[in-house]
Amino acid sequence: MAYKLKLNLIVDGVRCKNIEDIQDNFNLLDLIAYLKSGKFLEWAKIRNLDELGMQIENINIEDDLEIAKQLCKIFEIDCDESDLKDELDIYIIEQLLKDKDIMEILKQLKNINNKVKKLEEKVNINT
Repeated sequence: MAYKLKLNLIVDGVRCKNIEDIQDNFNLLDLIAYLKSGKFLEWAKIRNLDELGMQIENINIEDDLEIAKQLCKIFEIDCDESDLKDELDIYIIEQLLKDKDIMEILKQLKNINNKVKKLEEKVNINT
């Protein structure tokens, strides 16, 4: 019988061989990319992590915010929805830069700028 090569996930620059390694080096954007590529599920199946595999299969990969929430839940990471949204804004821009879609990048930057303005207004109102 052929030996099946166990791939490792590189999370936040660290080679992860088990769940604890992923928790210790948790990087949301790395995990989203692995989830969408199917490598995360493959990693879990190779290691016979059946429960994790089922959790991964049940994540809706069409909604990045839902992916982020589910990954935080699976790995028991405290996360604020606002922080997740900010991190996802960065992820979207990174993906657009890879695709070199300048108009979409500009739209995302404008969206971020509007968020900053709203935060500044709230701060000014509260002071």
